[in-house]
Amino acid sequence: MEVLSPSTTNIDRFRKPDEYRRHPSLAYIPLVETRFPSAVLYRREGDAWAEESFEGLDAVIALPAIGAQLALADIYENVSFEPGRPIPTR
Repeated sequence: MEVLSPSTTNIDRFRKPDEYRRHPSLAYIPLVETRFPSAVLYRREGDAWAEESFEGLDAVIALPAIGAQLALADIYENVSFEPGRPIPTR
């Protein structure tokens, strides 16, 4: 799980996932935003990686390779967001 820091977001979004992809045992690389409920999941598909985006507290990330699900509501439990920014829902 990579938590995206506003001060290092470019490193967190681009450089770190490239480094993580080099580890053959990783099946998923989740990136989680701090300012609003949003996540990006990189999923290994053979030798390639697919990208999927999730927004809103009702979104759930399926992780079948490890038999798990990750609800954004659980990730962001007790987190306050920037005032005035709408929280996306599906």
